[in-house]
Amino acid sequence: MSHNINMLFETISVGGIETGIANLTKYLDRLKIYSIYDINLQPQNIKNISLTKAKHISKAELYLFLLKSPVIAKRMANYLSDGEVLITHTNRAHLIGHLSQYFRRIEWIPVMHMTDLLYSKFRQEMTRRLVGRANRIVFVSHHMKHAYRPIFPNKELHTIYNSLDVDRIRQRASEYKFSLDNYILNIGRFHPIKNQKFLIDLYSRIKDVIGKRLVILGFGESKDDLKRFAESKHLRVSEDPNAEADVYIFRSENPYPIIANASAYIHTSVGEGFSVSLIEALSLNVPIFTSDHRFSAREALGIYDFDTSLEYPYRTDLGVLFPVATSVESKEGKIWMENLPKLLDEYSRVPGERFVTERFHPRVIAERWKDLVFGERG
Repeated sequence: MSHNINMLFETISVGGIETGIANLTKYLDRLKIYSIYDINLQPQNIKNISLTKAKHISKAELYLFLLKSPVIAKRMANYLSDGEVLITHTNRAHLIGHLSQYFRRIEWIPVMHMTDLLYSKFRQEMTRRLVGRANRIVFVSHHMKHAYRPIFPNKELHTIYNSLDVDRIRQRASEYKFSLDNYILNIGRFHPIKNQKFLIDLYSRIKDVIGKRLVILGFGESKDDLKRFAESKHLRVSEDPNAEADVYIFRSENPYPIIANASAYIHTSVGEGFSVSLIEALSLNVPIFTSDHRFSAREALGIYDFDTSLEYPYRTDLGVLFPVATSVESKEGKIWMENLPKLLDEYSRVPGERFVTERFHPRVIAERWKDLVFGERG
């Protein structure tokens, strides 16, 4: 029987995966965290053991990692006892988890995030084959588990969400007053999968109708590209929320006052494992307007039917589901353009806090991990 809940990451960073685990530390006294790389980006404050001294991750380093992976796996196994469970997050950690079984009689449980599926078809297939060697696999959304059940027909599949510390979010939301008002909000790293150019184009066409500004919070190398794209749509763009502009693109260390003060959260992604930003907005009772992307949009709105085609826009008590669209000129894009303005007027606050607390609170998620690893509560 496993003595601890052992989790292995590629690195401890500021991403949603690590944040979700960091929220669990006060509810799981037997949680042990390891990382392949010696990179610890705060503010998670996760106490972890690094398996290597490497300070960076690069494509060139990947080949060195593959060569060293058996050595790293043996090092991981040395921290474990026979009969223990090792839970891994994302591809490189999955490989180390699999190889560790050759050095110690342990059970390996991979956790499937959307990041496992963002690579070439070859790497996707390699990931599928690798995690298919595990007896139990965890997915971060019911929709993802539902989609992959035919691929892993003889495996034991589970869903455990990334946790969200609702109490901490509400406390941080009161730390300062955001200077803007009357705006719609989007959050996400600046990456094509987040589909923010579509949002900017959409906003440029309905700006005068809705009478609101657009705030995009995030980070990434393509920030300047987004700014240039917004300017090409004749929009005033600024990184300073105190400046006069139409679109604000910047990064915030504490986004929660900005979320809490938003008129609505607009999510245009074409794919997610489970979007933390959707749940963060709901936890502050902000209505969400989201594309029907795989794998989290329907669950975020309390919809658990993943096979039925819905008529868009599909209204719920928590917000509205729209089709995935990458062009405003497309049939799907026109549904956004024709319906979003009036729906923004229909929604103000929603009963999101209770919904999120019941499903995503760290206390709830901690119990799910205890059930999976120990087979009992406590």
